[in-house]
Amino acid sequence: MARVSAPSRLTLKMQTGYDNDKGQPIIKSFSFANVVANANDTALFDIASTLANLSSYPLYAIVRTDIASLE
Repeated sequence: MARVSAPSRLTLKMQTGYDNDKGQPIIKSFSFANVVANANDTALFDIASTLANLSSYPLYAIVRTDIASLE
């Protein structure tokens, strides 16, 4: 068996509002596919932060999803 890395996904979660009835923020996700699997976490964080600064919504979270297949 071998683990084969596939492209990762980078997701920016932005707070687009606040639901007063539920008492929690409204979060929208913006995803970027085909991120190089061996990309440095710090570099991805810096890129995501820069992209978030282009938005009028505050950044809530940055999520990296790594995908691999077992063969």
